[in-house]
Amino acid sequence: MPLLNIKPTETVAWEKLTKHFQQAKEYELKELFLKNKNRKEEFSRVFY
Repeated sequence: MPLLNIKPTETVAWEKLTKHFQQAKEYELKELFLKNKNRKEEFSRVFY
């Protein structure tokens, strides 16, 4: 069965990604760490 010829920029996922980008481009990583002192621990994973 062949894959469908899908235009990624016309999908719901692309629309959501675009909306997220518009919101996220306003963030500065430094500010996010200043607002949440536990950010490093909350978003870090240790693999053994």
